[in-house]
Amino acid sequence: LDRAVLTFVAGVLGQHFRGRWAGLQIEEERRQKYLAQTLREILADLTSSLDPRQILECLQAHLAKLVGFDGVEVYDEDANVTPEGGLCLPLMVRQRVVGTLVLTRVGAAFRPEEESLASSLCAQAAIALDNARMFQAMERLATIDELTQVSNRRHFFRLAEQLQHQARESRAPLATLLLDIDHFKKFNDTHGHQFGD
Repeated sequence: LDRAVLTFVAGVLGQHFRGRWAGLQIEEERRQKYLAQTLREILADLTSSLDPRQILECLQAHLAKLVGFDGVEVYDEDANVTPEGGLCLPLMVRQRVVGTLVLTRVGAAFRPEEESLASSLCAQAAIALDNARMFQAMERLATIDELTQVSNRRHFFRLAEQLQHQARESRAPLATLLLDIDHFKKFNDTHGHQFGD
């Protein structure tokens, strides 16, 4: 063949493949943008609740859409998990396992990219679960006296507001009983208002 013909054919093939290559690059960029947007939405979903049960339900729903599985088991941090034929996903926060998720699928193994995606989602969910647990602990400290384990004034007022709201909504009567303990000022003066409350 003539050198000019070979040069022409090489040029045409180069343009053809360059166009296809550019198309593949554009498609890959779109896929990456879609995945990034989806992960941002999932992260927003996972962090929108401080209820551990809702966080786990959200995680399972997103894993079902993105990875797909036939069965799921959730274990707490104290469980000794030895899955057979499943994808074991530890929920870890600061090098501490706070739970484990085991996904199973009939007929097809999990691909490495599915395992990686599931692991990333579990890492985000573990942080959300840890935040929820810390919030619950702080809420408990704010409403329960640590020494006596009795509800404090803040808890009383919060409960009173809830009951008042429920009574208004249901148009039900609500009564409040106030008691006066004689000479209680002396107790407060002796032991302090924190004990008196």
